[in-house]
Amino acid sequence: MERCTLTATDVGSLRKRVPLGPLTSYRCGGEAEYFARPEDAAELAELLRFAAERSLPLRVLGRGTNVLVSDAGVEGLVLSLGEGFRRIERDGRLVRAGAAVSMGMLVRFAVTNGLGGLAPLAGIPGTLGGALVGNAGSGGAEIGALVESVTVVTPEGAVRELSAAECGFGYRRSSLSGVVVSALLRLRPSDAETEAASARAAVLDRRRFPRGRTAGSVFKNPPGCSAAALLDAAGLKGASVGGAVVSGRHANFIICRSESADDVARLMAACRRAVFERFGVLLEPEIRLWGFPPDILEVKT
Repeated sequence: MERCTLTATDVGSLRKRVPLGPLTSYRCGGEAEYFARPEDAAELAELLRFAAERSLPLRVLGRGTNVLVSDAGVEGLVLSLGEGFRRIERDGRLVRAGAAVSMGMLVRFAVTNGLGGLAPLAGIPGTLGGALVGNAGSGGAEIGALVESVTVVTPEGAVRELSAAECGFGYRRSSLSGVVVSALLRLRPSDAETEAASARAAVLDRRRFPRGRTAGSVFKNPPGCSAAALLDAAGLKGASVGGAVVSGRHANFIICRSESADDVARLMAACRRAVFERFGVLLEPEIRLWGFPPDILEVKT
């Protein structure tokens, strides 16, 4: 994956060959060709210029709770937004939050300020940026429904503010691209006690999910059905490939017990194939696969 040699004039936070596994909830996978943690908009712009000048692929990593990095690693530049993107400001019912703000921190801010809408999302891991890109949701609520606008920086360095309609929010997806740097959310008046109770209930509900080295739901629910129910009915609880195993507690969770991300991907492929052969349903992955061959999950139909 060798492309060019860094010099003393390159961006200060830029590093080569950084292991990404420790930065993900699966805690496995290979290296990023380049990795940087920009602390402000100026450094982000400099990094984007660095990538554009070298035609480097660009990826953004939040807390890595919905990402599987291949054992071979990834080419290009991986960005993880720093402290300058963790600010939260309130103007009445409007809240502007940086993309690096954790969902837990955002929910606590809303609860403390008596603002409703975010409490059902309590307990969702990761950052606001990742939640926006995947339109994270729980209990029937989705982050996209609260969005007034999202600010992104394109790979060319242009800053764009997108309305909610321009974000293309759908079930566990959006059309957002480039680097999400912040969002403006429109919440509703409430009271701290009510919102705190709702947030506690949401956190308690999530305790039914398996713990350990996992990235949450592996597949999206197909229309009118549960991915977990299909996987369970196909007899996949306890199925394994190498050090990856389907949870016996929830069939849509894969636990990693080795250092190989490729084991997880191969198990995903086997599960997808088994469900299709049994029910004719082609499950769509919810977790994001980085650095794998495009056909890693292919099922011959």
